[in-house]
Amino acid sequence: MTEDATSPIPRAMSRTPLRTPPGPGADLLAIVEAMLDKQPVDPAVQARYAAPKAVAARTAEAAQRQADDWPALARYRAANAAVHQPDLVMIGDSLTELWAHALPDMFDERTINRGIAGQTSQQILLRFMQDVVDLQPKRVHILCGGNDIAGNTGPNVPEDYQRNIRAMADIAAANGIEILLASLTPAASVFWSPAARPLEWIPVLNDWLRDFATQRGLRFIDYHSVLADGNGALQERYSADGVHVTRDAYRVLQGLLELELDR
Repeated sequence: MTEDATSPIPRAMSRTPLRTPPGPGADLLAIVEAMLDKQPVDPAVQARYAAPKAVAARTAEAAQRQADDWPALARYRAANAAVHQPDLVMIGDSLTELWAHALPDMFDERTINRGIAGQTSQQILLRFMQDVVDLQPKRVHILCGGNDIAGNTGPNVPEDYQRNIRAMADIAAANGIEILLASLTPAASVFWSPAARPLEWIPVLNDWLRDFATQRGLRFIDYHSVLADGNGALQERYSADGVHVTRDAYRVLQGLLELELDR
């Protein structure tokens, strides 16, 4: 059978790649911008976004994406074709993805953002070859773990996260890519996962990341200490929801990253 761009995506192996998913809509972008600046969301935007039909449509779309492309390989596949040997690829979850919204001038053909909101280390590992190694960067910045703690892709234990980080580090090292390993950022709770215990697990994972970086001779960037209050939560000035960070916080993180890159 001849396949083209209009053909349904086959369930079996084929030569028809998954199409790039649509980007965020205008309402979600408006909510993100408000969150980054700790400003109230326009009530009309909030009402449209929270409308039952809109929620049902997003839920159905997310379920279909999970069924078709659990690691989100299609997300950056087209964009990757235009990238060649950048200086830095930043891969991770929403904290990385939103960095590009907060500080767009930081990213260009030399510094590439490959964050995807909601992803765990398992999903990031599965797209590491495509979204990092195949781009042939000099360096990779890895920032993830909060969604593992939240259980976004199901039950897991710390050793699962550690294996995934080790695998990414092994793959990067085998391909001559320098690794910048970032700490998890603070959180006292996770609003979409009430059973999560970030105050218990973030210090455990950060201690392991620091020790792992020392053992492997990797660069470790401690974002946690500059964002945390005295109790392990995000400083109130740096977050609108206790998990994601503001534009001002990203400026702080950018300064730490640039100090490390200049070493």
